[in-house]
Amino acid sequence: MLGVLLTGLTLYRKLCSCDNWTCVVCSCEGYTLSYVKKGESNVVVFNVTPTALNQTISGLEPTTVYTVQLYASTQVGAGPSRSATVKTAVTPGLY
Repeated sequence: MLGVLLTGLTLYRKLCSCDNWTCVVCSCEGYTLSYVKKGESNVVVFNVTPTALNQTISGLEPTTVYTVQLYASTQVGAGPSRSATVKTAVTPGLY
């Protein structure tokens, strides 16, 4: 789930994956999160702790399109990435 909050982006992750009524807790060592403004090449990358339930990206420009990418790292290496293209919102009355 990706949600846009004002000029920040908050990312939420699932704590576990469930299959056949069995829940397995994520055994990742951490996450790598990156984002880039549409039309630009300056990618911002930072690490997120494995215990984080969400991460807010601050300082984004209002009504701007960004591509956000997230992947988990384990002892074996980096997992497949997930990405989303999002547009930040504006709070009425601020502009």
